[in-house]
Amino acid sequence: MRKKLVFVSSRFPFPKVGGFEIKNYHLIKTLSKEFDVSAHFVLRTSPDQYLIDQLSKFCEPHIHLINLFEVMFRFSRNLFLNEPLQNALYFSSNARKIIWDDLRMADVAVCSVIRTCDYIADFNGPKIYDLADSLGQVYARNIKFTRGWRRLAYQVESPRLLKKESNLLKNSNGVLFFNAREASLYSSSDNVFVVPHGVTDGIFELNHIDQKYSDGLTFIGKLDVAHNVDMVLWFAKNVLPFLSSNIKLYLIGSNPCSDIVSLARADSRIIILGYLDDPYLVLRSSLASICPLVTGGGIQNKIIESLACGAVTIASSKAMEALSNPEESGVIVCDTPLEWIDSINKLCENPFLYDCRRANGRVYAARNFSWSSYGKAVLNIIRLGEAAYCNSNDLAS
Repeated sequence: MRKKLVFVSSRFPFPKVGGFEIKNYHLIKTLSKEFDVSAHFVLRTSPDQYLIDQLSKFCEPHIHLINLFEVMFRFSRNLFLNEPLQNALYFSSNARKIIWDDLRMADVAVCSVIRTCDYIADFNGPKIYDLADSLGQVYARNIKFTRGWRRLAYQVESPRLLKKESNLLKNSNGVLFFNAREASLYSSSDNVFVVPHGVTDGIFELNHIDQKYSDGLTFIGKLDVAHNVDMVLWFAKNVLPFLSSNIKLYLIGSNPCSDIVSLARADSRIIILGYLDDPYLVLRSSLASICPLVTGGGIQNKIIESLACGAVTIASSKAMEALSNPEESGVIVCDTPLEWIDSINKLCENPFLYDCRRANGRVYAARNFSWSSYGKAVLNIIRLGEAAYCNSNDLAS
């Protein structure tokens, strides 16, 4: 008889439009090979039934919608108790009850995204928190790069998140990060693990080029996420106006916010392509895929997938911090506007000189990133957690 695993997250895997959605898809798919997975998603809006049916191939999905009144009450409580405020934004008493009833019959619990970690906190079996990024550290670094209400939010939230992350390490069988540098803050704990990121299946075999996009630079990422919006706005203000008027900026991603839409309306060179089922043709075909990270942190999925599909990739040094041996990646690293402008101008003069970077990027991505390796690592950590839990019970008896 297969064991039962309860999975909890605030990120539904479909559509696969962002790093966390893609990760959760591959995580659930991997877990379903060894466990009967009961997956709970605490969300603001319900996914389409078609998408729920797609996920049903791998698990039993449960959708829990938050209630504004409960969220407001929990927000006030967390503010007073020095708990992370984002955990309050995804609190549901109904979800808590249903998840807890499910946990009573579970052998293992896995949480993805720190904002839903409280739902499995009282589970008395092996539990794993697959956080991907240390948001406490990311928010702390963002303070000096932001102003106004966002700066205040980071100042308030970062110490709460750091405290929560430390508590998870003490009360779990594993906390997982993609970023070795972020994980190093907790290196004294035996429960912190660095796991490999992955890339989309078949991406290494892509070779087609569409000349229609050869006149542009490409940015990929959800277009309503703060650090992605910051990148686009920074590039549009500090770099694009000083490039050849023939160069376009293609934006690939779902849910473009009002700032992005206004930007595109004001400048005909900025073209919103929106969400694409297959964005890799555009990435490969454009002059370069860009990642001018200003705020945020963690592993930048846009860099990894750009390298894997063979795109010339330009990124800030901040965006490269999470990558191991970044000098082998073939990425062109730029920080100041002048560095960006100079690098792009050289690329335009003779793009074929950069074919070696395309090749290096693919080799680097193939060597360091795969969802298969990620899945094996997570399953091994769960097995270690199960063994530790059994040993502690044997000692107690």
